[in-house]
Amino acid sequence: MIIGAFGPAFGLIAMCFVNCDKSLAMGVLCVAVGLNGAVYSGYISSLQDLSPNFAGSLLGLSNTVATIPGFVAPVVTGSITDGNETVSAWRTVFLISLGTYLVTNIFYVVFISADIQPWNEQHPKNVPDQNYKPPSVILEQEEEGKFFLFCYTALTLLHLLI
Repeated sequence: MIIGAFGPAFGLIAMCFVNCDKSLAMGVLCVAVGLNGAVYSGYISSLQDLSPNFAGSLLGLSNTVATIPGFVAPVVTGSITDGNETVSAWRTVFLISLGTYLVTNIFYVVFISADIQPWNEQHPKNVPDQNYKPPSVILEQEEEGKFFLFCYTALTLLHLLI
């Protein structure tokens, strides 16, 4: 996880010093984005560790929050570089990105836990579920629903024929 979290941060630092060398900039970006792939072995797995029952919901919620930089970054970059397309302006953009990367990743590394959280349990232990229905009742309700649907379909077809 550390490689995936801080590898791209070092790539952003390196981007501040490539100046106008296109090949070097491309190489640094490729390595930084490649290192970012290592984040999935930690970040995605930690959601499963935190809550096996709600890992999908956690992923959806965390990815929703994670999209905020996707629409904030172009606005910030545009305001910094609009009419000021200089190496210095782009260094500022990369340093802001670096700061965001470091703060969020340090927060993650410090506060993440691999322990299953207490809210993972869908129902408190030793408390009977008031909505529990035995499988036989569920099957009876499904059969009633199928019969109703059959009758409704038959009446609709009969009405169309008349």
